[in-house]
Amino acid sequence: MASFNETYGPTNWEICKRHSLMGSGGNAGGVRPGDDVFIWQAPVGLLAWTVAEERPRHPSSLSEVPWPEPGRYKWLWSMQVVAERVPQKGNPSYGQLRDASGITQPVHSWPRMSDEAALPWRQYFSAEPESALSSLEQSLYRQIPEGQRLRYRVMLRTVREGQDRFRSTLDLAYKGACAITGTSDREALEAAHIERYRGPHSNEVWNGMLLRRDIHALFDAHLLTVLPTGEVMVAPKVVAPEYRTLEGHCMSMPASPSDRPEATLLARHNADYHAAQSKP
Repeated sequence: MASFNETYGPTNWEICKRHSLMGSGGNAGGVRPGDDVFIWQAPVGLLAWTVAEERPRHPSSLSEVPWPEPGRYKWLWSMQVVAERVPQKGNPSYGQLRDASGITQPVHSWPRMSDEAALPWRQYFSAEPESALSSLEQSLYRQIPEGQRLRYRVMLRTVREGQDRFRSTLDLAYKGACAITGTSDREALEAAHIERYRGPHSNEVWNGMLLRRDIHALFDAHLLTVLPTGEVMVAPKVVAPEYRTLEGHCMSMPASPSDRPEATLLARHNADYHAAQSKP
């Protein structure tokens, strides 16, 4: 596993998160799945820690590039955010991190770092101490190569904090009731992502619904979907009467338009739902 760093402004970084996509005009072709890529925001500091999910590829067309000045981007790859921090004055400078890592090349040349060299970059993102992990998490932790353990702890902390905030936001938006059944028993409800979790940026209210646990399971299995209009569709293979009665039912939308599920995300889920029904 190798580590790299790249510079992004705040606007372009928000686009990265929205699309779970990284892009570069530099020499990023050496990135491989599982490699760390640290995001630097000049001049204020280290912004995020990401992990590449695929090898960089050349854009097939400029329309595939979501950032301004798309012609600048020679490479694209999907990514997941491990952790993110708000850059502040007083944070380590790029020169300090570079010196601690032994990097001699400028950031635009995509200097490659070993696990040892990348440690100062990883340590900037505080992690759960090993003692805070559950017994299952500690069992998994011991099976992870030592150089990757800090990443694991940081990801656990980030997921826990983000999931708690996501649930609280959905509780407020849906007034503590399942969007489809109206169930208000808190213990029976879960925060459901419309598009799968790919880092803290996935925990936006428009990418979620408050659902009863069994409805959440059907939704994730593409046995139930919600149209952009709010109408519920239930797969024919789901025959239990309590679920069949939901067919054609309209979900309860949040009062604020900005809290409602994003139509494009629902449409993607609809497409996956129909693809699942066509499988034998």
